[in-house]
Amino acid sequence: MQKPSKLAQIPQIRFSGFTDPWERCKLGEVAENTYGGGTPQTSVDSFWNGDIPWIQSQNIIENQLFDVVPQKYISEEAVLKSATKLIPKNSIAIVTRVGVGKLAFMQFSYCTSQDFLSLSGIRIDKKFAVYSIYKMLQKEKENVQGTSIKGITIEELLSKNIELPCNNAEQTKIGELFANLDKLITLHQSKFEKLQKIKKSCLQNLFPQNNQNTPKIRFKNFSDEWENNNLGEICKIIKGEQINKLSLFENGKYYVLNGGISPSGYINTYNTLENTISISEGGNSCGYVKFNIEKFWSGGHNYTLNELKTKTLFLYSFLKAKQQKIMALRVGSGLPNIQKNTLSNISISIPNSEEQEKIGAFFSKLDKLISLQQRKVEKLKNIKKALLNKMLI
Repeated sequence: MQKPSKLAQIPQIRFSGFTDPWERCKLGEVAENTYGGGTPQTSVDSFWNGDIPWIQSQNIIENQLFDVVPQKYISEEAVLKSATKLIPKNSIAIVTRVGVGKLAFMQFSYCTSQDFLSLSGIRIDKKFAVYSIYKMLQKEKENVQGTSIKGITIEELLSKNIELPCNNAEQTKIGELFANLDKLITLHQSKFEKLQKIKKSCLQNLFPQNNQNTPKIRFKNFSDEWENNNLGEICKIIKGEQINKLSLFENGKYYVLNGGISPSGYINTYNTLENTISISEGGNSCGYVKFNIEKFWSGGHNYTLNELKTKTLFLYSFLKAKQQKIMALRVGSGLPNIQKNTLSNISISIPNSEEQEKIGAFFSKLDKLISLQQRKVEKLKNIKKALLNKMLI
């Protein structure tokens, strides 16, 4: 590796005790060897189901830089008789075409498709190298070449500059910091996904399924059959009022729901009170059920449920359990929508008021836990993003 050129640059945030300027080198200089990849013929059975992991772009998960789970394996014969190469463990696999910008540190020997450049024999701290290359790729993603398949050539990639401390100890500290931060993000993401699975299971088991009159799981001391009603019999379904896009602001006191999952803008007046259930009327998200804890403006492609004869949180949870079926009621191809009459005829099973209260409160607490966990994940991701900008040049 040639000695990098010195730069009068230092990151905004550094560990105590490090003051030397960082240095610049080409990406191709940080590795002893580089490898491309290839795809063995799928029609040759003896090439497949061997012991060698064969990695595709889809196996590299965005931001999961150290956790790759192989889905396909090839044989030694495939390596000998195809363009793919056997790459040593502790190499860095970088996606250069489909999914350009993703990368992962590979803790095992592997082969890849032609959509990769792999670096082996890393000459600098390996974890620092992963995060330094990751940051560089984020800058390059918007400038990749190609039309139907965006990508970057291996030659272009190897010529890119990366900045690094000349002190190996500083490289190690930075690499360890980001690796530990990623572990924390993965841990909280796993908790978030687990809570989502728990909610999905509860939605399936705490409400009647397949035209049954009772759910599979119930709270203690409840045994009566649930009563069947149509949605239109237990509430008024009100279509919102269209608002001119020119009247919307990026910031305003009240958000506007107009057929999507997220607000389409903001205004300084409202037409719907807080704690109201809404169902998207039109667009790709039609049928999406939302509980609105704030006053808002219900737009022309949005329904709200008013004058409920059930507990609000119970009905919201019931409709969330049926959301996929509600979405399946859409009609039209260009701009799909759900007709009000169709929505009115949705069958709703209702227990007594006390059981409604318990079910609604249970899902409300569960939703709060999920939201809290999601915010933790987002906060950690924002911390990581900030540190990448301030601790790496």
